[in-house]
Amino acid sequence: LGTSSHRGKVVLLTFWSSTCPPCKRMFPHENELASRYSQAPFALLGVNCDPDPQAMRHTQARFGHQFPSIWDA
Repeated sequence: LGTSSHRGKVVLLTFWSSTCPPCKRMFPHENELASRYSQAPFALLGVNCDPDPQAMRHTQARFGHQFPSIWDA
């Protein structure tokens, strides 16, 4: 998730947790955005605030995230 790879792009940050129902309701929309604009100067980046990174990875796999997330303890 280096900053130079996003230079010149519109970057949308989404803050989420695997225990947040509104966050989970947004996943399909966020995946669709990431897919639709994958060839455009656009990046969707997640910032996860789960208590451990394993919960984040499990949720990403379960919901088929199409965008990268960083774990922010």
